Amino acid sequence: PATRAGGRPLANRTERISAVRAPCHRQPTDDALTSNSGHRMGAGQGDYQVPLHEFTKHALLGEYSHFNPLSSLVGCNIFDVGSADPREHFICCLLIAYISSPLGVKDNDGFVGGPVIQKEMLRLGFTDDQVAHSLRRLARKRLIETPQAHYRELPVAEDVDPLQYFFRATSIGIYHIRYWAGSFAFLDAVSIDTPIFDNGPRGVVFANAASFDISDRLKKAEAFRDYLNSKWHEGNFDATYYDFPTVIRDRSLEFRTVENFVRNGPRANRGRQSARGWRR
Repeated sequence: PATRAGGRPLANRTERISAVRAPCHRQPTDDALTSNSGHRMGAGQGDYQVPLHEFTKHALLGEYSHFNPLSSLVGCNIFDVGSADPREHFICCLLIAYISSPLGVKDNDGFVGGPVIQKEMLRLGFTDDQVAHSLRRLARKRLIETPQAHYRELPVAEDVDPLQYFFRATSIGIYHIRYWAGSFAFLDAVSIDTPIFDNGPRGVVFANAASFDISDRLKKAEAFRDYLNSKWHEGNFDATYYDFPTVIRDRSLEFRTVENFVRNGPRANRGRQSARGWRR
């Protein structure tokens, strides 16, 4: 059976690994891995350019050393599953992509009705239960929303069918599926929170789950990325509005940056970043 990096089998929909609840410590390698893109704060001699990866890390981890779905500020493990079905790794991506695409029948405010969403997901081979579970989770984490903010501000009982509502993708949801889904930081973080159905990649993630060493994190993220890529192709999804391999290719520079750091060490990479003008 599929297990998370915490070593426990996938037992029910609410199970999560027990993340290490220790204050998040800044890793010395993190600064050297950043690109020269970021947000500039302050002015004059007090200029401080905050790399985008720092926002990503804080949003994903909050105050903890490892990803915890209950404490992450805005991050949602979109690859998590509630049943022993590897295709379910992608239901969240497909839901958000479909809702935000021009294919669904929308009202004047861009909301798509539950029955329309249900019909499309059933066409892709998912069950009603998988669709309902994923809609609830995405709405609670603010990756999608209803006109009246159900799940986010208005509590909804677990036995209420979410397909009765209308949904719209949020900017948080779109960012997840277009950028985070293929990024090194995201895949590194959520790999330990995702049931993995293949022994090979699961072994790699388990072996490196507790390590902060950048070479171990690279092994873990690459194994998880390649596993997801293979499951996407095995799923044979007939969806023109989302292509996971393209997202992976678009974020490949992040992996190459980490690979260069592991291969050349911090000194060589620090010099390259100075030449590009990246500074703190």
